[in-house]
Amino acid sequence: LAFSGFVTGDIEAGCVLGDGMAFWTRNQIWIVTGSGPNRAGQGEFFDPQCVSRRIGIKADGWRSMVEDDDGVWFHGNDGQLYHLSRGGQVTWRGKEIQEYLTTYPVITAACIRGAQQDVAFAVTSANGLTGGILRYNVEGECWSFDDVGAVSALADYQGQLAYVQAGVVYLQDSAPGAGTGPNYYVRTNMFQGFDALGYGQANEVGFLGTLRGDCTLTLRRSRNGTTFSETLGAWNLTT
Repeated sequence: LAFSGFVTGDIEAGCVLGDGMAFWTRNQIWIVTGSGPNRAGQGEFFDPQCVSRRIGIKADGWRSMVEDDDGVWFHGNDGQLYHLSRGGQVTWRGKEIQEYLTTYPVITAACIRGAQQDVAFAVTSANGLTGGILRYNVEGECWSFDDVGAVSALADYQGQLAYVQAGVVYLQDSAPGAGTGPNYYVRTNMFQGFDALGYGQANEVGFLGTLRGDCTLTLRRSRNGTTFSETLGAWNLTT
């Protein structure tokens, strides 16, 4: 071959990313820049640059890849959702939905609704019998889960989400629905708010969010970060 390059490991997925190209192996992410050869055979690509030596892409993770205005989403080799920016920065975007990705560890399809800036991922259980659609609103920076069952394909159709289930095509209603939102966690970590040998009390912790529809908000506290058995309060919120 007149023009070639090498990365470490088998390439599992690739895409155009801004002015370059990105390639994923199981354990790494590489970016190749340069204009490449023209019709006269002049010009070249620069050597591949590794932007992540810890996060790669999961087996069959190409099905999770979807492009938005800032970069590309993908299913990482650790089972979490990540975003690769056009500048080569990898960001963990699946912190709030870890429990869903544990229950539904397989992503079968992904798409973006451009006008609404909603990114959707079809997720299923390991045996493919149960699942749903995880959706991320870019503007609101929030997740939701549609419990529609196992889905094999997704597409944006005239601003609405179309999906395939058991060989049948469905079009989601554009009207708001009802359901349970993903749990959101705030970790305070350990802090020393007083003198080394002093005593004190934390009187208030503030939470700020955007109300987008009628809902019931429940606040629970955990002392070990795993079990949330202590309910601090519940509120019925209306628009």
